[in-house]
Amino acid sequence: MDDSIGSTLRARLCVLASGSGGNCSVLVVERPGVWGLSAADEESAGGSSSARVCLIDLGLSPRRTFSLLAEMGVRPDQVDDVLLTHFDSDHLHRGWLSPGGRAFPRHTRVHVHRTHARRAERCGLFEVEVGGGKRPRRANGIERSGGGREYDGGFALHECVRVDPIVMDHDDQGVVAFRFDFAAEAAEGSTVEGQTLTGSLGFATDLGRVTPDLTRHLRGVNVLAIESNYCPQRQQWSGRPEALKQRIMGGNGHLSNEQALEAISAIGTPEHVVLLHLSRECNCPEQVRAMHEGSDYALTISSQFESTRWVRVAPALCPVAIRRSLRVEQPSLFVASAAGRARAGASLT
Repeated sequence: MDDSIGSTLRARLCVLASGSGGNCSVLVVERPGVWGLSAADEESAGGSSSARVCLIDLGLSPRRTFSLLAEMGVRPDQVDDVLLTHFDSDHLHRGWLSPGGRAFPRHTRVHVHRTHARRAERCGLFEVEVGGGKRPRRANGIERSGGGREYDGGFALHECVRVDPIVMDHDDQGVVAFRFDFAAEAAEGSTVEGQTLTGSLGFATDLGRVTPDLTRHLRGVNVLAIESNYCPQRQQWSGRPEALKQRIMGGNGHLSNEQALEAISAIGTPEHVVLLHLSRECNCPEQVRAMHEGSDYALTISSQFESTRWVRVAPALCPVAIRRSLRVEQPSLFVASAAGRARAGASLT
């Protein structure tokens, strides 16, 4: 690994919590010697002075979020951006919307897809002071005084970080999945096209189904965070109302373990897979782990109650340009997955 590339840009992901009780992940991007101290000085200072911090979803209370961030060495004032996948209560905790002001500093930008703009207005994310009162204001791509930023297509999170969204089916409002591309040097404008990419991250949760558009969108990422919500058998055997089962399994709800596994293969075998949003009632981490046994990637399974380890996104072990040329199908993974599914199935009988 070229240390010069590694010191130019580093990116890492941690899932603070994921599940029906609340979802929040933290993405930290660092450019030592560019955004802050030199690499040597930063290491002696304990790191993070050159960090740009982005939270993906705000499904935990502000108090718990800041407590978990503190455990990871991140301060509230370091949070520059928030990306919301959608507005379900387990992805946007009502504590962030309580009267009395924002929990984040004024510079923090909350990015909301145009699909969810009206919902954001109703929640007060786009409120501005007008004539002594408040009213919502919309203007695509323009920051509001409340920190809200509406977007539609891809945009630059920072000069070396490109975010490309795709809207997927989930209940009535849909959900946004993200692709992050990290460039070795600053890209011009809002694109990293033509730049030397050092890593890429796909983040997709609460999906109704995996579509060809999604697999093309996330093709070749070196780190993939994707939901693996339920075991179909456990779902059917549960005492949940039939309407809830149909909502979850009917193509507008969540991905099963098998669907997640197939998506990983279709997207192209990544270096690291992070599984999100496991159901506590209708899934089992040990069963899920068995399904991925023998795969070519490292595996991290998120939890509702414990944060994951840091997962390195950039610099990638394998150049992104090579990953993008990977075949869509990975027969060896299907073989391993079939064996894993057999073992996991046997554990239920």
